[in-house]
Amino acid sequence: MTDEADQFSSAITLNGNRVLTASTNLVVVLFDKLGNVAAAFNYDLTAVLASDGTLITAAPAGNGATLSDGQHAGAAYGAGTAASVVWDGLSTTQPTYVGATVGKDGAFAQVADAASIGSPGVMLVGQSAQSMDTH
Repeated sequence: MTDEADQFSSAITLNGNRVLTASTNLVVVLFDKLGNVAAAFNYDLTAVLASDGTLITAAPAGNGATLSDGQHAGAAYGAGTAASVVWDGLSTTQPTYVGATVGKDGAFAQVADAASIGSPGVMLVGQSAQSMDTH
């Protein structure tokens, strides 16, 4: 598979950078202005080959989570279908991911739907953690 725009559910430009997302291929790819992959997240078991040659493999599941193919991001990492997937915070060199859980690292449920769990997260600054919670 390549990152040609017709294979993705949306292709937008954000500050001059191309962003492709896919619902069936379960990958988000951010390209810089030169067409190089700047960042990507793949929660499908199948790797994706970007047009610049970058192989985007599945983001590994963290402790206690199992990556399940063909799911919404939260469900793919063991949470509900309306939950977000978040970095587990254990490693910056080999990051792993889990479903968002209310109360962990600033995650919270939407007022109108307790199953919809998102996380502004916690940003690590040096050895301290600062909440990014803005609600």
